[in-house]
Amino acid sequence: MVVVDQDARIRYANEQVTDLLGYSSDELIGQPIEILVPEASRQRHVGLRSSYNAVRRPMGANLDLTAQHRDGHEIPVDVSLGPIGNGPDGWTLAAIRDVTDKRAAQDALRAAEERYRHLAEHDALTGLWNRRRFTEELERHLAHCRSGQVDGGLIALDLDHFKPVNDTYGHHIGDELLAAIAAGLREALPADAGLARHGGDEFVALLRSGDTESALQVAQALVDAVRQVAQGVGASVGELAAGVTASAGVVGFDRLPVDDLVKRTVLVRADQALYGAKGAGRDGALASSAALTDPAQRRRAGPR
Repeated sequence: MVVVDQDARIRYANEQVTDLLGYSSDELIGQPIEILVPEASRQRHVGLRSSYNAVRRPMGANLDLTAQHRDGHEIPVDVSLGPIGNGPDGWTLAAIRDVTDKRAAQDALRAAEERYRHLAEHDALTGLWNRRRFTEELERHLAHCRSGQVDGGLIALDLDHFKPVNDTYGHHIGDELLAAIAAGLREALPADAGLARHGGDEFVALLRSGDTESALQVAQALVDAVRQVAQGVGASVGELAAGVTASAGVVGFDRLPVDDLVKRTVLVRADQALYGAKGAGRDGALASSAALTDPAQRRRAGPR
């Protein structure tokens, strides 16, 4: 407990306060209450104190506050205020409670919740979005596309010659290669793009802007990134790892009619383009041929 007079100077501090904050009672008596407030918050505290003095009514505990110990470190506290006497010359009783353990438990709970949320939405091996999170992001973006707000595209990417790596070197080497490839793909994508591991050695990328031509360029950059990463890993693992490449199928949302801007359709068309890239010799990217010959048709169709 601390008692503060009308000039915001400490008139009384009990033993628990001195134990908590490292001051003796004599060191506190006569000092402004801001001596117990962290330096960065003192100016704001003066304004809050003035507001409280104008109202002069009990105030419940303020959470997420800190007090400053005599040696300078900060201590998490809750503070409740109540008036002593009436009028502008009344004093104030402040009840200060150490909530270090409570705050630590809350922080640990928030961290655990964030970890669980991350695990529910991300692939454990690569750290990329999982299928569930990607589906949510894709459907949300396609809704914007149908309203005519944005374009963008979808890239489906599948690794070539990956199975022999697992069969020959073991799954731990395969996992190492997948994780390295995921990092390389992430670096090759625009900053606002989304990337997910869609299956064992399958990846999908959501482009939030651009047209079919730019999406095809991004897809080729992803294919190049896979080749470079595989060659780097293969230098220490073996030639089978170095020979891993990727094939990519592209769907540009700018070329699709409104009715085709739905999850199932764009995923099917991306897969069809992907198989076309594999049939064309692999280690390359191919755009879906199932598109409008005149992109203006989509604009004339209007939002659905």
